[in-house]
Amino acid sequence: MSPAGNPHPSGRGGGQKQIVVRLIELSRPRLSRSLGTASKLNRDPAFIGELVAHGQARAEEFLAALAFERAWRDRDPAAVLGCFADDAELWSAPPFPDRGGLRGRQRIGRFVREHLTTDLHVDPTRKQVAGHLVSWTVRAWRDDPDRRVQGRAEAELRDGKVVALRLGG
Repeated sequence: MSPAGNPHPSGRGGGQKQIVVRLIELSRPRLSRSLGTASKLNRDPAFIGELVAHGQARAEEFLAALAFERAWRDRDPAAVLGCFADDAELWSAPPFPDRGGLRGRQRIGRFVREHLTTDLHVDPTRKQVAGHLVSWTVRAWRDDPDRRVQGRAEAELRDGKVVALRLGG
């Protein structure tokens, strides 16, 4: 017991707030040969410019993924659809609604309104970012919240927009 008689040592009654820590991982294929220990001393402006450009590209993808995730989590169909490129593609397969492939914002918009922002829930704590691909754990509830199904969503991002979204097991 804490001095205040509270069973939690922090004195907050044991209530804990979930904190999401977000990391940007730099993909290294293009740069891997030049990022050894010696690169820490490399002051060549072209090399530093390449590192900065690479970091900016990763940050833009990260922010686009974050905007998409936020719109999805907020269940805002217009904002979710605004994250898609005009010629984007969406594939949905079990355990989620099996719609196969949809191409273009209009067809994707219907899916977003009927499923993506209603019965599919993204888990921001279960996200991976690797280059242009971002994947999340996604949960859906069938008629009964106790009967959850879980799968993955993988988004491909280009120029700040989702160009492909795959949902499945």
